[in-house]
Amino acid sequence: YGDHRDLHSFPTRRSSDLKGKHVVLVQPFPEATWPIPLSIATFESSGHINDFFIPQSHFLGKNTPYINAINAMSGPMVSVVSPSDVLCHEMRCDVFRDNDVLYFDSHHLSVAGARLVAPLFDSLFVSSQ
Repeated sequence: YGDHRDLHSFPTRRSSDLKGKHVVLVQPFPEATWPIPLSIATFESSGHINDFFIPQSHFLGKNTPYINAINAMSGPMVSVVSPSDVLCHEMRCDVFRDNDVLYFDSHHLSVAGARLVAPLFDSLFVSSQ
């Protein structure tokens, strides 16, 4: 993580620098603070795999300044994608859902996690013909 205040210089440069290009900004992903494979094994062996999640309050507490700065940059030529819209619900950010592990390690999505988030990007890759 860098200094979220660095993001605020982007809107002032945006109109002159984009030159007709569409920019996509991706908000932060929820991150675990523990090793996912070991934790999955521990929770699964105890029969409490559905209790394994990242508290949404932890995610927001760490990332709200970045989320706000990125949202402030949204505009006609700047789209914002929020992975937490899919990964988080009801005060929790899932690590395990529908019998799939969503993270490869503490901060990288697994294939199942990437498939869950992928539809957020679909409309950005539709060509205008």
